[in-house]
Amino acid sequence: MRQIMLDGPAGPMAIWVEGDTGPLVICAHGWPELGYSWRRQAPAIRAAGFRFAAPDMRGYGGSARPPEVSSYRSSELAKDVIAIADALGAARFVLIGHDWGAPVAYWTALAYPDRVAAIVGMSVPHTGCPPVSFDRIWEMRYPDSFFYMRYFQAEGVGEAELEADIPRSLRQIYGALSANAPRAGWLTHRPREARLLDGTPDRGLPSWLSAEELAVYVAGFQQSGFRGPLNWYRNFPANWAECDGIDQVLRQPFAFIAGADDAVLRFADGMLDLQRSLAADLRAEVILPGVGHWVQQEAADKVNDLLAQFLPQVRDLL
Repeated sequence: MRQIMLDGPAGPMAIWVEGDTGPLVICAHGWPELGYSWRRQAPAIRAAGFRFAAPDMRGYGGSARPPEVSSYRSSELAKDVIAIADALGAARFVLIGHDWGAPVAYWTALAYPDRVAAIVGMSVPHTGCPPVSFDRIWEMRYPDSFFYMRYFQAEGVGEAELEADIPRSLRQIYGALSANAPRAGWLTHRPREARLLDGTPDRGLPSWLSAEELAVYVAGFQQSGFRGPLNWYRNFPANWAECDGIDQVLRQPFAFIAGADDAVLRFADGMLDLQRSLAADLRAEVILPGVGHWVQQEAADKVNDLLAQFLPQVRDLL
């Protein structure tokens, strides 16, 4: 796996790639990660006969970091995905997304159905546009307690906390959402005015992450800071307004993978049921026991086996 630089709509994009031939698979990471988070999938995707590309998403690592909040709307992030495919000469491609990368994958598939041949979502189900914006939903669901997405809305606050000690911040976040952490830790009731990492112990490295691997993430966030990554969370009202009137049914072949111990699946009831109603060609829905939020890193072999089953099914669509 090597890194290349491409020109994107907002500036340079740092892309981790493997392979020069075959249909293209683009992997979109989530928060707070890098394209490097797909390092364990690159060989498996290549072995299946596909090209692999995983960007440092906009705002992260070596990619462009526009300061404006509006630059991180889902519609803008989807343009980055299309620009990668264009630069790599792929008229159609498979799109895989984890965490925030999953909604970007869904948005891109809905906005560019002629370009996205198939989708794999991880961790965050496709639930479409709710009746009201997500920021109103969390006010109803967590009116008197801390909720991290609301905490991220004030510009500069989350950045200051997370950038004060980047290695420690990443260890705490990665550890808190891993399978070996207390199941309710991330959603435990705390005062509304708490900070993100208050009460989150630094347990050291989770079992799926080595010191050398953590160092790659640390270097990426030392380069980019956290403003761009947190700006993704500051566009819920704009994203909600833009999706109004768009058919939310995914019509491409679709697979979904998540860990049974992923806190995201406990954000609201019925997310998987809603996803099933919005996926016209759901090929697989796999919830892996004993796995937390970082599914493609915590359970790389199982995820790779599932991709090896799914990718050949869609090859003729590329």
